[in-house]
Amino acid sequence: MSKEPSELKINYNHETRIISLQAYSEGFFNWEKDITQEIMECAIEKLFDDMDCPTNGGIIQLQRVNDKRNGVNKVLAEVIKKK
Repeated sequence: MSKEPSELKINYNHETRIISLQAYSEGFFNWEKDITQEIMECAIEKLFDDMDCPTNGGIIQLQRVNDKRNGVNKVLAEVIKKK
């Protein structure tokens, strides 16, 4: 009988609004760590880089393209010039 491999999963809980890293060993839940802040900081930095936002600041406006939480196909964003 072969053992099920260990696995790491990233999970978003809509009720708690927490993004967590979950570890499983041989199919059983092992531990969980809240990584919400780290994920959001990385995602925001990536968006600013992808949109060629200036390093000294800027604003990115996001718009959800549909009302299904798990069905967003594309994130629309634009850099807004500071006034």
